[in-house]
Amino acid sequence: MAPIPPMVARRVSIETGSLRSFAVRFASKTHPQPTARDGGSAAAGREPAPPQNIDELVLVIYLTEDDEKPHASQFKGQEIVAVCGFDQHEQLRETVLNKMALDELPKRYAALHQDPIAYREYLVWLSHAETETATQFMNLLAEPNGLDWFFNGEKYVVTSRRDLQGRLSTWLEAHCYPLAPLLRNELIMWEQPSSSASTGRNRLIHAMLTAPDQDNLGISKTPAEMSLYLSLLKASRLHRHKDGILGLYPPDEHCDPCKLHPVWEGITDYLGDSGKQIQLTALYRFLHNRPYGIKQGVLPVLLIAYLLSYRREVALYQEGVYCAQLTMEQAELLCKRPEFFALERFDLGGLRGELFDQYLNSVIGNIPADATLLDIAKPLVNFASRLPDYTKQCKNLSLEAIRVMAAFTQAQSPGVLLFEALPQALGLSPTDFLNGEPVLVEQCIQKLVGVLRELRGAYDALLYDWQTSLGQTLLQESMADLASLRTHLTNRYQGLDIYTPDKMGIGAFIRRLCDPGYPSDQAWLESTAALLGKVPPQKWKDANRIEAEFRLKERAQQLFELEKLRLESPDKNHNGKAMLVRLVDRENQTITKTVYPTEAQQQFATRQADQIADWETFDESAQLAIIAELIKRCQTIHPNRDNQS
Repeated sequence: MAPIPPMVARRVSIETGSLRSFAVRFASKTHPQPTARDGGSAAAGREPAPPQNIDELVLVIYLTEDDEKPHASQFKGQEIVAVCGFDQHEQLRETVLNKMALDELPKRYAALHQDPIAYREYLVWLSHAETETATQFMNLLAEPNGLDWFFNGEKYVVTSRRDLQGRLSTWLEAHCYPLAPLLRNELIMWEQPSSSASTGRNRLIHAMLTAPDQDNLGISKTPAEMSLYLSLLKASRLHRHKDGILGLYPPDEHCDPCKLHPVWEGITDYLGDSGKQIQLTALYRFLHNRPYGIKQGVLPVLLIAYLLSYRREVALYQEGVYCAQLTMEQAELLCKRPEFFALERFDLGGLRGELFDQYLNSVIGNIPADATLLDIAKPLVNFASRLPDYTKQCKNLSLEAIRVMAAFTQAQSPGVLLFEALPQALGLSPTDFLNGEPVLVEQCIQKLVGVLRELRGAYDALLYDWQTSLGQTLLQESMADLASLRTHLTNRYQGLDIYTPDKMGIGAFIRRLCDPGYPSDQAWLESTAALLGKVPPQKWKDANRIEAEFRLKERAQQLFELEKLRLESPDKNHNGKAMLVRLVDRENQTITKTVYPTEAQQQFATRQADQIADWETFDESAQLAIIAELIKRCQTIHPNRDNQS
């Protein structure tokens, strides 16, 4: 059937600024109209009809049969029904029957589809029949006093088109959209605004984000965004002075010319205060449906105004990620793809608000009165993210510090972090914390301050312990001053690497100790730790720390032995023949000998070794046993040379 234009409720559309219209549908005893209540179920014995939009405004024209006497209860659950009798409108009856016969024609004569010329002529007849039928129904609505009208099953007498318009508008105001705001702007109050209106909306949102403290949001002259600002933000008093400060604020309950206060309350109730993320598309559906009926075009502006007016309580998420700041790029995406976004709200009013200030002033410091959850959570999140990996996984911290670190890494929202995860990590249940017992809250605050201090100092404590280990192990004394430690180590061990062939082991460690090229003493200290721990100390785990301490002791022993070579070398500049021999026997006695053979002595030693019969036939243990015996005999003959312990 040719489409029938929707019936517009003119008065309420003009007064509210939102176009309200009824889609005209038709029903009869054999073709019932599904109700919103039954979700689309048809009469008994028939297949269910497709479900209708439960918020769709529908005006049903019910066509009675010759012998049918409809009753008011028959239309209960259907908002507006106009009953028309075929016996009263003979021409309408003839037109409808003609149209129905044409509908059945292809079903009865399949050959019609095989004849293109006949089928084309059939389509022309069908189009004329549909147009004529639509015209007849429009004529019916032009004279509503000839129909029986039922509003939700209750019969009303309609005397004229003017009377019908008044009843439709009154019905919409009282029963459908009693909480609809009064926003009068023809550019934006549509389901899908035009491209020019969308551009003006984007520019208005940009001004809301960048210039809320300026008159008219900094908009000059009269572009489209000025019209939107005047009708949506200024007329509604969302943008106003409060306590001498110009900004975006919630609607004033006592001075609400555009009826936005119920909308703000509805959004707040829908979001709740449990910290649960609510999809933006779900919120849009809630506001688009009854009792608000807000058009899709204006929803992004109202939502961003809500976010800015309740910035301390509401957090925005994009694809599950907390938005550090609502940028213009995100705002434009929010207008186009709201399914990517979600909101989360925490109630910070009353005692909780006072607790909020006390808690965060102690932990973070002075915060502005209009601080957002981001402004408050960001320092804590940044603090945790800047901590070295060592601190994040360190097991040497207190139990409370380990729990707080886990709260930082596992909390999915700033509200949960501030009011649930952190108090729980410090041994206080979220319920007790939010009840605001002064003693418990103060204890929690003091614990958190101490834990943050412990976390902040964990890496510095690691470096200080490493500095102490270097001094005690390599110099046999502790030095609190890092620069002095570095200087002493350089003076003592510089040049010692030429006494060892191990250039990648102890040689590399010596060069690292004496390298002057590091920009700071801490960078030098971290470099020595990274060399022995195999990874930078910022990424150390407990196993890396233990391994570094063990290797430091090994390197220290090697350094002491190389020092002995250098000290006892007859020629400090020619040390190629210098050797150090050490033997540790079962009685835990250590024999250490330094050898500086001349060329003649080296050749003699080689000849003597060659004279040992079958040397190469001995296994390694036998060879080493022979060498150990020779060292013992040497110690017996020369007991006072070198050290014995």
